Parts: sequence; C-alpha cells; structure tokens
Amino acid sequence: MSKRNTQKIERKHLTMRTRIKRLAI
Repeated sequence: MSKRNTQKIERKHLTMRTRIKRLAI
C-alpha cells in the first residue's frame, strides 16, 4: 500500500471518530 492510501484511511477514521464524538456529546 502507498503512503497516500494509508493517509486517506487515517483521515477517514479520524472523521468517523469526530462524528461519533459530536453525536455522543
């Protein structure tokens, strides 16, 4: 896997976590 792909996956995980946190708050 390329570094760009890993960065995109990490960004997606971060956005999902932030969305979950916003919903939880």
